[in-house]
Amino acid sequence: MKAPYPFILNLHLTTLVGERGPKAWQDTIDAARLTRSQQITRVISLIESHVLEKGEPVILMGDFNASPEEYTLKEMLIAETGFVRLTPRQDVSTHENAGIVDHIFFSPKSRLKGYTCEVIDSDLARQVSDHLPVVADIEFE
Repeated sequence: MKAPYPFILNLHLTTLVGERGPKAWQDTIDAARLTRSQQITRVISLIESHVLEKGEPVILMGDFNASPEEYTLKEMLIAETGFVRLTPRQDVSTHENAGIVDHIFFSPKSRLKGYTCEVIDSDLARQVSDHLPVVADIEFE
C-alpha cells in the first residue's frame, strides 16, 4: 500500500564566497556547483531505496542556491531522477542577490495530479528574510 502522506525534505545547499556577483571567480563557481551536485547525490542516495524506488511521494524543497537551469537541478533532479519542479506562477527572484534559488520539487511525476505554486512577494516577507518564501498546494494520489 502506498503511503497517503508525502515524505518532506527541506534542504539548504551550499554557496561559496566569491561565487556570485560581478567579480565572481570561475573556479569558485565551479567548486560550488560541484559541491551542490555532491550534496544532491547524497540526498538521493538516502531516499532511493525507501522512497524513490517504492514510488512514495516526496517533496524536496528549500534554498538550493542554484538556478533552475543549473546541472544539479535540471539534469540530476529532473532528467535523471524524475523529480518535477513546481514552477511558481510568477517569475520572481527569491533572493535579491542570487536570483531564483529557492525551489519545490515533487516525485514521482506519475503521482502528481496537480499543483499551484507561488512566491510570496510582500513587504512582510522581505522584512522577515533575505529569501522570499515559495509555497505550493499539491494534489497527488
